[in-house]
Amino acid sequence: MSISVTAIEGAPFGAVVEGWNPAEAPDDALVSAVADALQKHLLLAFRGHKRPTDEQLAAFGAAFGPLIKGSGYFGNENRLPEILPVTNRLDEHGVPLGVGSSSGCDWHADYSYMPTVGDISFLECTEHPAAGGATYFCNMYEALEMLPEELLNEVEGKSAFHDALNAERNTTAEDAEKKRASGRHTIKQKPAASHPVIVAHPRTGRKTLYVNPMLTRYIKDVSAEKSHRVLEEIFAEAIRPERIYKHSWRKGDMVVWDTIGTVHRRDSFPSNEIRDMRQMSTLFEI
Repeated sequence: MSISVTAIEGAPFGAVVEGWNPAEAPDDALVSAVADALQKHLLLAFRGHKRPTDEQLAAFGAAFGPLIKGSGYFGNENRLPEILPVTNRLDEHGVPLGVGSSSGCDWHADYSYMPTVGDISFLECTEHPAAGGATYFCNMYEALEMLPEELLNEVEGKSAFHDALNAERNTTAEDAEKKRASGRHTIKQKPAASHPVIVAHPRTGRKTLYVNPMLTRYIKDVSAEKSHRVLEEIFAEAIRPERIYKHSWRKGDMVVWDTIGTVHRRDSFPSNEIRDMRQMSTLFEI
């Protein structure tokens, strides 16, 4: 299988990939080409292919590493536990069928609150609202490279604590109550983990800032006041327009990105419209 990779014109990073055939099992040549492109561009938007089945999607993701069983973990049971429904659809009882909602979602890195964090993430669009719901990605490698020396000195050698306590803060109270009543909880556990503020990518060795506004609670071994100040200063310096790529979704898009070297967020969209996605992440223990 031969794919073409074209940098997204005018974007700070990212490329469009065409020529992928989900019906063909991913071979070494394809995996190598995608991995090389991902290392170069940080984000790949696959377009122009037929919609993969759950099995084809999971097989593609698993070619890049072990997949987190996100569906079972979040209590939104998909037929394949590696595929997490990200949707604001409701079942016949009005219970949310996925982790998504129509409200916005703050900057984060997938599964940063777990010991085995998200490494490469995949998000495939099956339905999208006419307006809103865009996803933004920020380059945290560059953010680290451009971090002022005084801030760098504050965090070098330090670790930060991440947890999922507020990961559902964008879910409405009504939706949360419906899930509790149905026995399906958006997160079955409330995990937490500490990771270095500066992380070396497991394959490239390139260093990145590994903190995010949504899930990073504090820097360890410093006062609460100092931790809050330093994190706020880091986020202000790191998340700048010149480092951000905005992805406006088309039905059928599959976006694959470097989850360790980027953070991402979602725009809100009208609650009477549907945004339906399938998500996967490979895992890595920092």
